[in-house]
Amino acid sequence: MFGLLVSVALFFWVCHQEQHSEQINFERRAQFRAAMVKQGMRDAVEALRVVNQLFATDGNVTREQFHSFTQPLQERYPYIEAFGFHRLVSAAQRSAFEARIRAHSPGFTIDDMVNGKRVVAGVKKIYRVVEYIEPMKGNEEVFIVDASSLPYQNEAIQRAEDTGLPSATGLFRFFRVTGEQRGFHIMMAVYRDGAAHDSVASRRLAVVGYTVAMLRAGDLFEKIFAPSDGFANAGLDVRVYASAAADESKRVYGASTSMDGQLDGRWSEWMLGASPQPLGYSIDIAGTTWHMIVSALPNPFMASHASAVYVLIMGLMATLAATAYLQSNALAAQGVKKLVTQRTAELKQVNHLLIADIKARKRAEEALQISRAKLRKMVDHQESIKEEERKRIAREIHDDLGGVLTGIKANVSVSIERAIRAGYAADPLLLEAADQADTAIETVRRVISDLRPSVLDQLGVWAALEWYAEQIQERTGLLCICSISESAGKIDLDPERSTMLFRVVQEALTNVVRHAGATQVLIVILHEKNTIIADIRDNGKGIDAQQLLNGEAWGILGMHERTRHFGGELKVSGVSGVGTAVLLRLPLEQDYVE
Repeated sequence: MFGLLVSVALFFWVCHQEQHSEQINFERRAQFRAAMVKQGMRDAVEALRVVNQLFATDGNVTREQFHSFTQPLQERYPYIEAFGFHRLVSAAQRSAFEARIRAHSPGFTIDDMVNGKRVVAGVKKIYRVVEYIEPMKGNEEVFIVDASSLPYQNEAIQRAEDTGLPSATGLFRFFRVTGEQRGFHIMMAVYRDGAAHDSVASRRLAVVGYTVAMLRAGDLFEKIFAPSDGFANAGLDVRVYASAAADESKRVYGASTSMDGQLDGRWSEWMLGASPQPLGYSIDIAGTTWHMIVSALPNPFMASHASAVYVLIMGLMATLAATAYLQSNALAAQGVKKLVTQRTAELKQVNHLLIADIKARKRAEEALQISRAKLRKMVDHQESIKEEERKRIAREIHDDLGGVLTGIKANVSVSIERAIRAGYAADPLLLEAADQADTAIETVRRVISDLRPSVLDQLGVWAALEWYAEQIQERTGLLCICSISESAGKIDLDPERSTMLFRVVQEALTNVVRHAGATQVLIVILHEKNTIIADIRDNGKGIDAQQLLNGEAWGILGMHERTRHFGGELKVSGVSGVGTAVLLRLPLEQDYVE
């Protein structure tokens, strides 16, 4: 009886341990799959943000640029069916827009999609046109379609427009997909460059279009689960619903399982074993909530509790055999515990190393920030030294070389006058020397002005800007208009800010003369809320985005550094064939940063 009682007790204990181990393993695998789904959705949303940033950075994206930009994203995220851009076109803009599209796609008009067929769109106040879609092959049916005729997008469009965040639509069937495959769109608003969008009303006014990522729901989860733990979903029943609850009509992944033909009641529980309780997870899909349920598929009792049955049989056979088995099982348990302890110690060591690596990275980042601060301080110091050196060189040229040239000019002029009074014709060489002296003196004056115009130190930055604009106009023939508001003209800037403002305007005008091919440039100086605003605009060919991103555009980089030194903001933008604009905002009360 004692042996029987011990065997039965050990049997139930082993069953409990195996059931507990099965529960832990199930929870680990379920949590891992939930994390994979959330990460996959974050990747899809991030891919859409990257495409959206393309339009936010450059509002004039061409079809070729869109194709080149989205192709790597489609290769990286194969579960994204396509990327698109919907442009808002008013009724007044429709004719011009259709003409521009026909230039490379003859015969296209803005159409509505009615019952799966294209029909010419009627007169509307605004059209939401599918202007770009990649890949184009297979998606021709929706090209230049007014997407506002697709009602399943309306709620997501409104949410994306009002929040400025990615927003997902409900489920629908793709035009190019047959059968039960369904998908959804994630949409994000593109706002007009420079427009305020800090409130719902301002965002609605600033919207110019929407970037779209189209995803196949079934393929999305197949691709996400594929690289999980090497066993796919073996032993698990994973279901995903496109709703906040388990609605079978909105199930997008997972098949229904049935236990028909299995035993019921206690015999079923004895043969199959009690499975762990299903776990549910809420998944955020770009502002909408989906539901995922992970269940463990039932296993036959013998497969789950073979060790317990073996212990029971051995206990019934004989006390000694049971004692021997228990001793062996105890040794095995110790080995497992030792292995767990060893793995735990290894995990702690890895964790310590990870923490040390994070600390090292933080220290490196702090050192890098300190180094950048020192470098910026050194650059600022070099700029200060450069300005002082310019002053010194300009002063020495003026005092030394300018004086010498003036003396030469005076001597030559006296010689010419003496010859004329004596009744002789002036020596042609003396006349030529006088002209050369005048040219040299004018050159000295121009060099001194470029190095450090004296009017900047004597009359201030406002007079210096007007004088420099006149100099540019005289030298190049470029119409240079300088307008300084009355409130700005009354402000007495300190020498450092005066020099910085003059140099930025000087560099901007130099770029206009060298590169813009302009006939006119306008300089406007305003004063708004303790901020000096300098707006320089030309009517030249316009700087392109590639030039702005060029890391070797030293002039523009220098302008940015000078502005950042005083806590200011500089923005350079251009439109091809229209011109380039340089906008400087210089705070008056903020101390310059180190």
